[in-house]
Amino acid sequence: MLKAILIMFLIVNIPQVLILVFHSIYMLDYYLIIAPIISELIQAADVAYASTSFIINCAISSQFRTVFVRLFVPEVLLRRFNFSK
Repeated sequence: MLKAILIMFLIVNIPQVLILVFHSIYMLDYYLIIAPIISELIQAADVAYASTSFIINCAISSQFRTVFVRLFVPEVLLRRFNFSK
């Protein structure tokens, strides 16, 4: 599972680094040609990466699940479903 997070991180961030290098070399071309097209794709990839890594972390870490439930699940639901902290 940790390998999946690392692979997703590399898939999302390597294109961002390449675009940053391209931007620093060809500034005007970047703003006129590349930025309007790529910015939406990068944002979608970031959202997919964040969502996927959150789900994987929930699946592999019992401590993460416990802290998440303690922070975000109301006490009423905890008592109703007999969730032990």
